[in-house]
Amino acid sequence: MERCSTVGTDAQLKVKEGKWNKPRRGTCTCNVDTAVFKEKGLSSIAAIIRVDSGAFIAAMGECFVGVFEPKEAEAIGVREALSWLKEGNMLQVTIETDAQVVVQPLSSNSKDLSYFGSLIDDCTELLTDMLSYKVCFVGRSANLAARKIAREASSRPGRYEWLVVPSFLIDVLKFDLK
Repeated sequence: MERCSTVGTDAQLKVKEGKWNKPRRGTCTCNVDTAVFKEKGLSSIAAIIRVDSGAFIAAMGECFVGVFEPKEAEAIGVREALSWLKEGNMLQVTIETDAQVVVQPLSSNSKDLSYFGSLIDDCTELLTDMLSYKVCFVGRSANLAARKIAREASSRPGRYEWLVVPSFLIDVLKFDLK
């Protein structure tokens, strides 16, 4: 199933189910996920960039002390991924997340004055500078690599970036390419 609506100027909201798919030729995807560990008092975010061949480009994970509400953690994850992509001057990117609660407000004109709403505003602001970006909802089964990184990030304080495939991610990336 696919549902599209406009976010900002050129970005689209898209719903995809099933396993991860390679992006269109000449583009890349950035899968984003978060994890909240109430018992540990931690939240983590993760992002992974892959190109149209399915090849790994980079990944990022960060662990925060403190427990966020899940929807806030997901919005922080998308915001941080957008900032990371912007810093890296990445073009033609589709951001994929399994957080429909974040994707839907990005296509809405309604104003939310809560903390969550301010996070969505941050994402929208970043997207206005990135006209070749799309934000899409994907099912959890299409977001396994980002999920794995978010879980791994919870065991490491601070922020990490990988420019080579980390060993903990190899099996998931192989599965995604089958």
